[in-house]
Amino acid sequence: EGQGFSIVFGKGTRLLVKPSKWHPI
Repeated sequence: EGQGFSIVFGKGTRLLVKPSKWHPI
């Protein structure tokens, strides 16, 4: 935890998830 990880959705939407921040890519 702390480095964050990426979540890829079926439509191609990607979010970079960090401890308490969501960054849309």
